[in-house]
Amino acid sequence: MKKILFIIFTLMSASLYAQPTLTSAIVPVIGNTITSIQSDTAFSEGPSGASQTWNFSGFTNTGNYSSVYVNPSTTAYTDSITGSNLAANTPGSTAYFNSTSSILELLGLGTVAYVVIYSDPVTYYTLPFTYNSTVSDNNAGHYVYGAGFYDTRTGTSQTTGDAYGTVTTPIGTFGNVLRVKMVQQTMDVTSFSTSNSTVTSYSWYAPTYNNALAQISYTVGDVGGSPYSVKSVTYGDVTPQAVININNLNHDLFIADLNNNEYTIQLQTHAIIKSVEVIDMQGKVVTRINSNDASVLINLNEYAGGIYFARILDTNNRLYQTKLLR
Repeated sequence: MKKILFIIFTLMSASLYAQPTLTSAIVPVIGNTITSIQSDTAFSEGPSGASQTWNFSGFTNTGNYSSVYVNPSTTAYTDSITGSNLAANTPGSTAYFNSTSSILELLGLGTVAYVVIYSDPVTYYTLPFTYNSTVSDNNAGHYVYGAGFYDTRTGTSQTTGDAYGTVTTPIGTFGNVLRVKMVQQTMDVTSFSTSNSTVTSYSWYAPTYNNALAQISYTVGDVGGSPYSVKSVTYGDVTPQAVININNLNHDLFIADLNNNEYTIQLQTHAIIKSVEVIDMQGKVVTRINSNDASVLINLNEYAGGIYFARILDTNNRLYQTKLLR
């Protein structure tokens, strides 16, 4: 079904703070697509403390991945992991969260190989969160794999607002940024081995963006006594404006039904569209269309049936997002 969507939008203004305060605005909501760009690891997190400056303009693009935030009821593992009101589909896994205005906590993780179920969730944040805020948490659960094998999992986490200031990435320079340090320790115990891991991550957030501007993380651990270590560096694909979600269509939108599985997208303001990305439920960008026109045709006939997300960027660097049905 071909639909011409005329999109009404409202831009939200942001207040500036002497010290940044993070609220639930940094947490994605259903319908958001968050893209992280991977970089080489020749960078360090730099100093902690007040009024810092971090220059990560030299980050390189070595690949990217997207997380699509959806209603948990639409996902594969919702019967095993209950109580979630927000799920994030990334390639190969689905994470399940409890997200409110005062807390963000992880309830479980589903993959093809195993499912992790927390009886005592992992607390990421209590909100609002600012410089010198600290959250310490114990967590516990189990995971199921293979033919019903159960392993126990216990752990601790500590999240601290350990610095604030200005950060520069290849996307731009951002002031009023809080750096969040999180240390997660996990122990998995089976009848035949014990595995341990410690993940120390540094994430830079600005109060008006629902994606980390940058993240550097270190993982060390052992599997059955064999040690390993991994470092990763990413930065967020964000624009100077917040994402404008248009998933809940209202009577101000004109929709004309034309041909099957084709959509012509046009902005009510007649702004010129720079690009459109079509993203599947697993977070994979299935097509990208570069444009310099007021309308773009999207044809979904070559893709499998289901829900897709269209992410539209106009020439004023405003970012829009809506759902498409194949």
